Amino acid sequence: MKTVKRVGRQGEILFIKINKVPAGVTELPASKEGHIVGHSETGHHHVIDDKIGEVHHYASANPLLGYLSVDGASADVVHLRSFDTHETLRLGRGAWEIRRQREHTPEGWRQVAD
Repeated sequence: MKTVKRVGRQGEILFIKINKVPAGVTELPASKEGHIVGHSETGHHHVIDDKIGEVHHYASANPLLGYLSVDGASADVVHLRSFDTHETLRLGRGAWEIRRQREHTPEGWRQVAD
Protein backbone atom coordinates (compact mmCIF):
# COMPACT_ATOMS: atom_id res chain seq x y z
CA MET A 1 0.00 0.00 0.00
CA LYS A 2 1.20 3.48 -0.86
CA THR A 3 0.32 6.47 1.33
CA VAL A 4 -0.41 9.58 -0.75
CA LYS A 5 0.48 12.98 0.73
CA ARG A 6 -0.18 15.35 -2.20
CA VAL A 7 -0.44 13.56 -5.57
CA GLY A 8 -0.98 9.91 -6.41
CA ARG A 9 -2.02 7.85 -9.40
CA GLN A 10 -3.82 4.55 -9.66
CA GLY A 11 -4.07 3.54 -13.31
CA GLU A 12 -5.93 6.25 -15.22
CA ILE A 13 -7.07 8.00 -12.02
CA LEU A 14 -5.04 10.88 -10.52
CA PHE A 15 -5.65 12.13 -6.97
CA ILE A 16 -4.53 15.66 -6.03
CA LYS A 17 -4.79 17.09 -2.50
CA ILE A 18 -6.72 20.40 -2.54
CA ASN A 19 -7.78 22.93 0.10
CA LYS A 20 -11.50 22.22 -0.12
CA VAL A 21 -14.18 20.68 -2.31
CA PRO A 22 -15.50 23.44 -4.61
CA ALA A 23 -19.05 24.73 -4.46
CA GLY A 24 -21.57 23.60 -7.04
CA VAL A 25 -20.69 19.91 -7.05
CA THR A 26 -23.16 17.08 -6.46
CA GLU A 27 -22.68 14.44 -3.78
CA LEU A 28 -22.91 10.88 -5.09
CA PRO A 29 -24.21 7.91 -3.11
CA ALA A 30 -21.98 4.89 -2.54
CA SER A 31 -22.77 1.71 -4.46
CA LYS A 32 -22.69 -1.78 -2.95
CA GLU A 33 -18.93 -1.87 -3.72
CA GLY A 34 -18.34 1.54 -2.12
CA HIS A 35 -17.51 4.85 -3.81
CA ILE A 36 -16.53 4.06 -7.39
CA VAL A 37 -14.03 6.77 -8.33
CA GLY A 38 -12.94 5.08 -11.58
CA HIS A 39 -15.40 3.02 -13.61
CA SER A 40 -14.54 0.09 -15.85
CA GLU A 41 -16.98 -1.65 -18.17
CA THR A 42 -15.36 -4.95 -17.17
CA GLY A 43 -16.06 -4.38 -13.46
CA HIS A 44 -12.46 -3.59 -12.52
CA HIS A 45 -13.41 -0.39 -10.72
CA HIS A 46 -11.26 1.87 -8.56
CA VAL A 47 -13.20 1.90 -5.29
CA ILE A 48 -13.13 3.39 -1.81
CA ASP A 49 -14.83 1.04 0.64
CA ASP A 50 -16.56 3.34 3.14
CA LYS A 51 -18.65 1.27 5.53
CA ILE A 52 -18.73 3.96 8.23
CA GLY A 53 -19.58 7.01 6.09
CA GLU A 54 -16.36 8.99 6.48
CA VAL A 55 -15.86 9.61 2.76
CA HIS A 56 -18.01 11.83 0.56
CA HIS A 57 -17.75 11.55 -3.24
CA TYR A 58 -18.78 14.43 -5.51
CA ALA A 59 -19.38 14.82 -9.25
CA SER A 60 -18.74 18.01 -11.17
CA ALA A 61 -20.15 19.24 -14.48
CA ASN A 62 -16.94 17.96 -16.11
CA PRO A 63 -17.04 14.13 -16.31
CA LEU A 64 -13.24 14.03 -16.10
CA LEU A 65 -13.21 15.73 -12.67
CA GLY A 66 -14.56 14.52 -9.36
CA TYR A 67 -13.89 15.25 -5.71
CA LEU A 68 -13.56 13.46 -2.40
CA SER A 69 -13.84 14.63 1.16
CA VAL A 70 -12.13 12.24 3.59
CA ASP A 71 -13.50 13.00 7.05
CA GLY A 72 -11.85 10.05 8.81
CA ALA A 73 -8.12 9.54 9.28
CA SER A 74 -7.72 8.03 5.79
CA ALA A 75 -9.42 6.26 2.90
CA ASP A 76 -8.04 3.38 0.83
CA VAL A 77 -8.51 3.29 -2.94
CA VAL A 78 -8.58 -0.33 -4.11
CA HIS A 79 -8.47 -1.65 -7.67
CA LEU A 80 -11.07 -4.44 -7.97
CA ARG A 81 -9.21 -6.90 -10.12
CA SER A 82 -7.68 -10.23 -9.10
CA PHE A 83 -4.77 -10.03 -11.57
CA ASP A 84 -2.41 -7.28 -12.74
CA THR A 85 -3.93 -4.96 -10.17
CA HIS A 86 -2.81 -1.46 -9.21
CA GLU A 87 -1.33 -0.90 -5.77
CA THR A 88 -3.79 0.27 -3.11
CA LEU A 89 -3.53 3.99 -2.32
CA ARG A 90 -4.17 5.46 1.11
CA LEU A 91 -5.48 9.04 0.94
CA GLY A 92 -5.23 11.15 4.08
CA ARG A 93 -7.90 13.31 5.69
CA GLY A 94 -9.06 16.32 3.70
CA ALA A 95 -10.24 17.25 0.21
CA TRP A 96 -9.07 15.55 -2.97
CA GLU A 97 -9.56 16.25 -6.65
CA ILE A 98 -10.02 13.20 -8.88
CA ARG A 99 -8.80 13.58 -12.46
CA ARG A 100 -9.68 10.91 -14.99
CA GLN A 101 -7.26 10.56 -17.88
CA ARG A 102 -8.49 11.04 -21.43
CA GLU A 103 -7.13 9.95 -24.79
CA HIS A 104 -7.62 10.93 -28.40
CA THR A 105 -9.11 8.41 -30.81
CA PRO A 106 -10.15 8.80 -34.47
CA GLU A 107 -13.68 9.43 -33.15
CA GLY A 108 -12.45 12.21 -30.82
CA TRP A 109 -11.53 12.55 -27.14
CA ARG A 110 -12.73 9.91 -24.66
CA GLN A 111 -12.10 8.91 -21.09
CA VAL A 112 -9.38 6.29 -20.76
CA ALA A 113 -10.67 2.85 -19.71
CA ASP A 114 -8.42 0.74 -17.51
